[in-house]
Amino acid sequence: MAEVTRTAREIIVDVRDDLRQGREPFGDIMEALRETPPGHAFVVLATFLPEPLIALLQDQGFESTAEKLPGGEWRVSFLRRPPAQR
Repeated sequence: MAEVTRTAREIIVDVRDDLRQGREPFGDIMEALRETPPGHAFVVLATFLPEPLIALLQDQGFESTAEKLPGGEWRVSFLRRPPAQR
């Protein structure tokens, strides 16, 4: 199961262990996304750049920024665009 961390402005979902163990983290990601309050960033830590997730959430009104971490892992942050920009 993905590790979820909540900070003052972010919900961070670390799915790296799930991916290494061959487990599908999509359900955990979407559950944490639904629990992310408006104005908070939703962050996914993954072992690869999750391009399908980025595309899916972009279609749902999110902007994303991706940062490659040491060791080739990724931190992808999502913010919901304001309604006027969708």
